[in-house]
Amino acid sequence: MNKAKREARSSFAINLKYLAD
Repeated sequence: MNKAKREARSSFAINLKYLAD
């Protein structure tokens, strides 16, 4: 569960970076 949460957080951050770019 923790791993999934961490992965989702990373994916969200990457998406934000992609959108910001």
